[in-house]
Amino acid sequence: MKSEKISIALILLFFVMIIVPRSYQFIRNDIHVMQGAIKLQEECKTQITNPEISESHRRACEDTLNENINEIFNVYDMYHDTTIEGFGKYSIVIWLFLLIPALIPISRFLKNECIKNECTRDSFKNIKKRLWKKYYKYSFVFPAVVIFSFLICFLYKRTIPTHAEYWNPETIKYPMLFFITYLLNIWIHCMLYLNIGLIVVRKYHHYFVSLMLSFLAILGLEVILEVGFGWIIVTLILHADYSVIFNIMNMMTFNDTCGFATCMIVPTIVMIFTSIMVYLCYRNKEKLIMDCEKND
Repeated sequence: MKSEKISIALILLFFVMIIVPRSYQFIRNDIHVMQGAIKLQEECKTQITNPEISESHRRACEDTLNENINEIFNVYDMYHDTTIEGFGKYSIVIWLFLLIPALIPISRFLKNECIKNECTRDSFKNIKKRLWKKYYKYSFVFPAVVIFSFLICFLYKRTIPTHAEYWNPETIKYPMLFFITYLLNIWIHCMLYLNIGLIVVRKYHHYFVSLMLSFLAILGLEVILEVGFGWIIVTLILHADYSVIFNIMNMMTFNDTCGFATCMIVPTIVMIFTSIMVYLCYRNKEKLIMDCEKND
C-alpha cells in the first residue's frame, strides 16, 4: 500500500514539475504583454485627440482602447500553453505513467500465484473487486492533474471567458459542462489504457513483458484506428472529415473539430469493448488459477 502511494505521488510530482515552471513562464510573459498593452493604450489616449492623425490611425486607437488587456491571454490559453503543450511531447508515452505503477501489484499477484491462497479465504468475486480497486484508481491520476492545472490557471486569471482560440465557441459556451466533459474524456482514455494492460497481464504475468506488450498493443490499436479506420475508410473511401476522432493517443488535446460529443465516441466504444474483454478474461476462476500455476 505504501509503495502504491509513493508511485502515485511520484507521478503527480513529475506532472507538477512540468506544469508549475510553464505556468511561471506564462505568467511572466502575460505580465510583459499586458504592460506593453497598457503603454500602448496610454499613447492612444493622447494621440486620439490629435486632429491631425489619419482616420485609420484613429480607428486603430479606438480598437486598442476598447480592448480588455486582461483577456489578451485567457484561462484556456494558459491551460493550453502550460498543460496541453507541456505534455504534448510525451503524448506517445504519457499513458505509460499509468501502466508502469498499475501493473506492478497485479503482475506480482498473478506471477506469485497469490490467487490460490486468496481463494481459500474469500470469494473470487471479492478478490477481483479488491484487485480492480487497486488497479483502476490510477485512472483518476490524470483527471487530478488537469484539475490542479485548471485551478492554477483560474487563480491567476480569475475569469472564465466564453471564447478560446483552441476550442469552438459552442464547446465552451457552458464552462462547467466543458470542464466536466473534458475530465470525462480523459478518464475514458485512462480506462481504456488500463483495460488493455489488464488484458495483456492476464496472459503474460511477467511485469516487464506485460508492460512492453501493453505498450505495443496500444500503439497497434492507434495505428489500426487512425490509419485503418480514420484515414483509409473514413477519409479515402467515405470522403468524410472525421479522421481526427480516431486518435486515442493525445487525450489532453480534446479536438472538438467535429463536436465535443463526437470526439468522445471512439474512445468510449474502445473503453466499453475492452471492459467487456476484461470481464471475459477474468470470469473463469479455475482457468486463471491453472494459468498462474504455469509460472512454476
